[in-house]
Amino acid sequence: MPRPPRRPPGPDRGGEALQRALLAIFGTDHVGHCHVDAAVEHLLELPRRHVGPVLSQVRLIAGSVSDILAFGFMEHAGRALEFLETTEQLEDWVRGALAVYEAEGLHPALAYLRDAARTARRVTGASGAVTVEEAARRLSLLVAGLAGRPLPLKKGAEAFTDTTAIYAPATVDRFPARADNALYYRVLAVHKAAQVRYRSFHLPPAPLDELIGAAPRRAREAARRAGATGIERLAAALEAVAPGGAWIFVLLDTLRVEAGLRRGFAGLDRDLHRLKGLLSATAPPSPGVPGPAARLARWLLEGTEGPPPAPSGDTLPRLRRLLEPWAGALDTARAALHLARFTNPGDIEAAKALLPYAGAFHPGAVARGLLKRREEVRERLVELLAAVVAARPAGRRRGAAEAEERHQGRPRTEGDSGVALLVPPGRGRGPDAPLLDPAECLRLGGDAPVEGLEELRALIEEAAADHGGIPAAYVAAAQALASGAYHPGVTGAAEEAPPAAPAASRPVFTYPEWDFRRRGYRRDWCTVSEMPPPEAGGDFIRRTLERYRGQRLELRRRFEMLRTVDRLRTRQAEGDEVDIDALVEARADLLASGTAAEHLYVRRQRDRRDIAVAFLVDMSASTEGWVNRAIRESLVLLCEALTVLRDPFAVYGFSGMRRTGCHFFRIKDFGAPYDGEVGRRITGINARDYTRMGPAIRHATRLFREVDSRLRVLLTLSDGKPEDYDEYKGPYAIEDTRKALIEAKEQGVKPFCITIDREGRDYLPHMYGEVNYVVVPEVNLLHRRIPEIYRLLTT
Repeated sequence: MPRPPRRPPGPDRGGEALQRALLAIFGTDHVGHCHVDAAVEHLLELPRRHVGPVLSQVRLIAGSVSDILAFGFMEHAGRALEFLETTEQLEDWVRGALAVYEAEGLHPALAYLRDAARTARRVTGASGAVTVEEAARRLSLLVAGLAGRPLPLKKGAEAFTDTTAIYAPATVDRFPARADNALYYRVLAVHKAAQVRYRSFHLPPAPLDELIGAAPRRAREAARRAGATGIERLAAALEAVAPGGAWIFVLLDTLRVEAGLRRGFAGLDRDLHRLKGLLSATAPPSPGVPGPAARLARWLLEGTEGPPPAPSGDTLPRLRRLLEPWAGALDTARAALHLARFTNPGDIEAAKALLPYAGAFHPGAVARGLLKRREEVRERLVELLAAVVAARPAGRRRGAAEAEERHQGRPRTEGDSGVALLVPPGRGRGPDAPLLDPAECLRLGGDAPVEGLEELRALIEEAAADHGGIPAAYVAAAQALASGAYHPGVTGAAEEAPPAAPAASRPVFTYPEWDFRRRGYRRDWCTVSEMPPPEAGGDFIRRTLERYRGQRLELRRRFEMLRTVDRLRTRQAEGDEVDIDALVEARADLLASGTAAEHLYVRRQRDRRDIAVAFLVDMSASTEGWVNRAIRESLVLLCEALTVLRDPFAVYGFSGMRRTGCHFFRIKDFGAPYDGEVGRRITGINARDYTRMGPAIRHATRLFREVDSRLRVLLTLSDGKPEDYDEYKGPYAIEDTRKALIEAKEQGVKPFCITIDREGRDYLPHMYGEVNYVVVPEVNLLHRRIPEIYRLLTT
């Protein structure tokens, strides 16, 4: 039914008041009157009771996020309110749009608002949406079995694989039924796992270069400028032939891998056909005359009866070849370069809309994934080869080698050992040496089973498929690694050092951030990097211990008095009361066998504490100078005293700049000894950047998960309120820190703060609570107060 025509805004309907309200929110310097007038018309269509809540959300979006998003919200709020029943649901719907904005950007957030009917139903729980976390739990074994190795299913803006993981949308609610949305995730994951199984992105360099060499000149030049890997060169060539043409490779690869699934996995093929039926029923009609890519996608969607549609006579044989069992990624590349000449961007977009489960194509991510996997295979292959060589008895290896060489008619060099089974004599062992036949790497001789041999065979096959053979450098590294099991240097391989292990990357964690203005989290907003702990030499520790020698001795004496707490020991021969569990078991034993245990009592014993404490040190620039020195001196005295008390404790530092630059320093971990290395790290604590406290508290709380103690205390040492270079300041920073502290309490961690900020009493009660902080007004008293506060907190 068509909508009635809009009535012009007038005073009787409140149009002028709405206009003034919007101009006050946006200001005429930022938006034009035409935009405001259009927004007023949208608001006038709403029932009067909804105008106030909608304007409240407009202020929130415009004030903290985006004017454009605010206007988009007003345009589509009416449609959403047809499904939303309460103001709280409207706020949840807006939070969903803001989460999309922060994760993916403005245009996906506007698309969320435009799709108001679906996204609003999701808020009310009326949709059958399935999340990627739910799908990951159900599909992990299926994906690992199909791909041949684990491929985690992760949240991403688009569906694709980089060959180390599968990325999928955070939520799928394309269909009303929950089972159908779960099926969509299943087929998407199967498609990506099949690309790994059928080696969709492994392009041999020489044949690919020959193939690109026959392409048009613009494609050859684009490939030459692209990255070093074959998949990047191919994508660049396809884009040069047709804008967006790189996706043609995904389309044709879908043709090839689905043919493989039909041959080998009837159950998965049935799932695929069921989803295609659902997609076909909701597929948009083709505008005008469809291009070759859209026709091929429609053919895949509606059934593969008859030959695939081809734009020319010489295209059809290339497409037919992809349906054969022996077809490989190079055949897909050849057909893609040919078909791209007949397509255009509109044709490719239409094809994408028909096959959404085929996903996107990110050649750079694929290239990085392939290199990462190749390095993993190399490391594991070297490790297993070395283990096999070392495990074989020397005599058996030598006899097997001689027999094998006699059988092959191959001369045996003087002093050669059984390692010749891995690298035959006369083969080079440098990085540029010829590739080895995989069969030669599996001639291990003997009948005794070798642990890991099946995994070794699989890795040899994978490495051989990647390189066209086994690089001799792999075997040389294995021989050097196993050199302790036989005479080193006999084959010459032991003279080569094993390849250096890649430098470990810094652990990185993502955390949400609480935005009190919209009463919701910004998902995955902050990035916390665990940085190498700073170290410094000198005699700071010695001078501190000498300077505070008297206080140090007094602290040790006081802490020694706290070393024990009451603990109940069960199943004792004598004690203060009866052990009910032991008594029940003894009664059962007596009835069953005629004998019973005599240890039936509980005894109270003072023998250990059950406390763990983490010190979270503010390393912001404002601590520079005397404050930083006082914090370090206090830590030294505490660490010395805690070695007597034997409480597990950790020391962490934090600083950074902006939400993606939060730095966390693990100066001492729980269980690590307090030694000279920790002393050098405490000496190296220095003033750095800003005080974004929320992410540091969340990360420290995460580390407490590894600690099994009754009382877990997070003691923060700071000189001021939380603040960062960006918007993280004032009420925003205080509310996020307060939320992080509430999260810590919910996980069984007791937070406490010691600060020298004289204004701390203005905000610390709100953040920590009335009794969970102490303000030390004089810096030179810090080293006295911290140990005393610790004693009070843990007794």
